[in-house]
Amino acid sequence: MRPKAAAFSGYLSGMQGAYEYRLPGRRPATLFGLTVATALLVLAGYGAAPWFIWAIWGGVSEALAWSVFRNPVSGCRIDRARLVWFEGSRETGIRLDEIEHVELTGWSDGPDTCLIHLADGKMVSPPSLCLPPGTTFERVLAARSVPVSRS
Repeated sequence: MRPKAAAFSGYLSGMQGAYEYRLPGRRPATLFGLTVATALLVLAGYGAAPWFIWAIWGGVSEALAWSVFRNPVSGCRIDRARLVWFEGSRETGIRLDEIEHVELTGWSDGPDTCLIHLADGKMVSPPSLCLPPGTTFERVLAARSVPVSRS
């Protein structure tokens, strides 16, 4: 039985089984941003703000509310044969035997970035929100005999 998606969840079903990492859209940062944007709209109402303030803050509030309402899940799934990452309804996948190596770049002020070098010479970079923390991702790929380098 799979555990329910939590704010940051990933699990292993044995090293040869499927690994799945899921990040829901209702994260604390999104909820905090929605609260701040709504508070700014209330302040604009009391202060008789000009139309462009309403347009900017209203647009931000609407986008954040839509994200909380829809709760788009992003993440990745790695099984014996494929690496698949998804963001909302979009899903992209690569067979593991097509991957020459994976290059992870760690930044001190943000998430790790990933560059997947394919056997045919092409390079693919999945969105950082779709990937688990670097050391976990590195360990799961190594368990499936995918070479990983850090820079």
